[in-house]
Amino acid sequence: MTTTASSAGTGAGICSCAMAIAGIFFWGIIFVPLAVLFMLPGFLLAIFKGSPAGLGYNFLALLLTIIAIITSPVLLGLIGLGSFAIL
Repeated sequence: MTTTASSAGTGAGICSCAMAIAGIFFWGIIFVPLAVLFMLPGFLLAIFKGSPAGLGYNFLALLLTIIAIITSPVLLGLIGLGSFAIL
């Protein structure tokens, strides 16, 4: 019996990675919520369809989104961690 790897969630994961990278270098207040908006359905698709590639892309997007939040003073202020923006 052959098994084929599903690619569910990879498109959303790649798009979310691109949005998170844009959030790191440009306007985090715009791109980070978009990254989260693409990442959540991507994770759900990858989990339910059993796609290791989708999980990998979406996990990378999660890490990049966290980095984008840390590097954005506006987002840190919105979540109450404005003291990290001084660093």
